[in-house]
Amino acid sequence: MRRINFSVFTYKIESEVVERVIAKLKREFNIDVSVIGELKPPIEAFNHSRGQYDAYVLIRLLDRVRDGKLAIWMIPYDIYVQGFNFVFGLANPYSCAVLSVARLGTVDLICKEAVHETGHIFGLKHCRDPCVMAYSNSLFEASKKSDSLCEECREILDKAGFY
Repeated sequence: MRRINFSVFTYKIESEVVERVIAKLKREFNIDVSVIGELKPPIEAFNHSRGQYDAYVLIRLLDRVRDGKLAIWMIPYDIYVQGFNFVFGLANPYSCAVLSVARLGTVDLICKEAVHETGHIFGLKHCRDPCVMAYSNSLFEASKKSDSLCEECREILDKAGFY
């Protein structure tokens, strides 16, 4: 495993789900993953008129607390960014991502979207191939895409030194 300091933050996510996500991230990216602990979303990130959390506010908080490590934060609440009704997640390349499990429903979809957001952390863009990095704007689209990286995305990570 490549020695990348990759951290997982959670908030009110079942331990079995976290364990499955970690196992999938380890397999897909060949990295060492550690759970840092629970991080509560701040009330100022909640938009009362929408009934959702602002993903940009959440990711800025995560960026401050991640201690320089690459990180993903899994939360049970619905999130959004301006211009969208909702998003499954939001990532800053080479930094961190926030992932909402609120709409995903199954552990397999949660794992798939965790891999997708982690791919963005490692600098991958959306992919047109049958790949976990394919863009999905609905639960249907998310369920239809692959749960793994395509060969082209793997090559991009390999050239960048992530494999």
